[in-house]
Amino acid sequence: HRGIDIAGRMDTRIHSPISGRAIIGESERAGRFVAVANESKIVFFAHCDKYLFLDGEEVRIGDPVATVGLTGHTTGPHVHIGAGILDKKGPHTLGQYKFDYQDPVAWIADLK
Repeated sequence: HRGIDIAGRMDTRIHSPISGRAIIGESERAGRFVAVANESKIVFFAHCDKYLFLDGEEVRIGDPVATVGLTGHTTGPHVHIGAGILDKKGPHTLGQYKFDYQDPVAWIADLK
């Protein structure tokens, strides 16, 4: 389990901590997810209820990108937050982006 889970109420908006391009998708485990990637970082939010951006759309820092939900494997409304550093040789892929996971707390601290 890479990332952190934050409990929330259904339909609470999830805001992007970075500007970049939106990636939306769905998987059995993560449910509906939205990610935002820029030239060096990627952040993703899983178990979303509603998307507030379209795939490939430009996101600005602070924009609400999705709402808290119950999709995928979950026992209650929450958002799973994952983060990574883009790396062309990274072991993980999301859309066109290859990356390596990073602890979300350290990732957010690096934003300052």
